[in-house]
Amino acid sequence: MRRTLVAALVAASVALPALTLPACAEIGEITIGQQFGAIFIPLMAMENQKLIEKHAAAAGITDLKVDWKKLAGPSALV
Repeated sequence: MRRTLVAALVAASVALPALTLPACAEIGEITIGQQFGAIFIPLMAMENQKLIEKHAAAAGITDLKVDWKKLAGPSALV
């Protein structure tokens, strides 16, 4: 009887994490660093057309702020 109870508790504890939703954290701002040059044209188009904000709004994140940092070299983003 005791082994059956222990086995049932172990089975429940293994199956329980699969039934829970993953943890999600809300963010209000993201920072994207880009440099100048032809390789960054896709990022420039994303910034110009506000594609990140549009896709975030479609996913239910309404007040996302995107901060576009322009880098002139191998500087660090702060």
